[in-house]
Amino acid sequence: QIVSNHLSDAHFSVQVLAERLNITERTLQNKLKAYTGMTPSQYLTELRLLKARKLLEDRTFETITEVCYAVGLKTPWYFSRLMKERFGKHPSDF
Repeated sequence: QIVSNHLSDAHFSVQVLAERLNITERTLQNKLKAYTGMTPSQYLTELRLLKARKLLEDRTFETITEVCYAVGLKTPWYFSRLMKERFGKHPSDF
């Protein structure tokens, strides 16, 4: 829930998540790795990309840049690269 509420915040980080959960970053790392097989950073990125895919498929925004910013990523070229790596498609293909 905490992550979902802050996905659009580009400053929301692993450190902030750990603070909100009242645990250390190391504990967060261990728990997430055990449950998901991902590091906290990978987990945040995965959730952002899944949200971005939904926004693109629903055509919620008019531009890819708007989607990029809506999911808390700062650079559209990096966002495009992440989408291509994760889903095998560029954002414009959605």
